[in-house]
Amino acid sequence: MVLPEENLEKFTISSQKWSKALMLNKSLVHIDFSFNNFKANDIQMIGEALKTNHSILGIHLMGNDAKVDELGFVTPELVLDEASYHVFTRIPRKSTLSFIHSLLRKLKDRQHS
Repeated sequence: MVLPEENLEKFTISSQKWSKALMLNKSLVHIDFSFNNFKANDIQMIGEALKTNHSILGIHLMGNDAKVDELGFVTPELVLDEASYHVFTRIPRKSTLSFIHSLLRKLKDRQHS
């Protein structure tokens, strides 16, 4: 299905508004963006905004060109693995570095085992 140009523009405007809201809102803890048909540009913008929001703990993105990685970062990518569309616990800002260090230690220990 090919969307008319005016509809494509709405996705960008929508993602701009969501990005601004995500950067400003500090009380939202869960959001479901499933099946909003966000494209790569939209997801990139939303993902950048989420980097500054440390209150959201749950994100759902099924039905969009998006992936949520193990650390809770949202990236533009068409994914077939359903588990990659959701994250239920994002890493709080203060513990990010210590969490990454512990992950690296675990990976290093596994390599030496």
